[in-house]
Amino acid sequence: MDTEMATSFELPDQVVELLGEDAQRKALEAVLIVLIAKGELSVARAGEILGLDRAEAIEWWGRHGGSWPNLTVDEFRANLRRVDLSAT
Repeated sequence: MDTEMATSFELPDQVVELLGEDAQRKALEAVLIVLIAKGELSVARAGEILGLDRAEAIEWWGRHGGSWPNLTVDEFRANLRRVDLSAT
């Protein structure tokens, strides 16, 4: 079951100004982007948190510099090896 936790933190005025409208949503997105990049959260799960369907989540991730699928080079190579082995 998903639960929500209210938390607050202070940001310098300059950061708040840069975030502009919908600063809370942008801060949430920034946290999700970091978690995805660290491999602690999937793009699909981030999309669910943001209320996006799978295609929208992939598009959102791409707009923020991510690639789909978001695999490391080693994971990509391992996938290629599995595909190559299954073809024989």
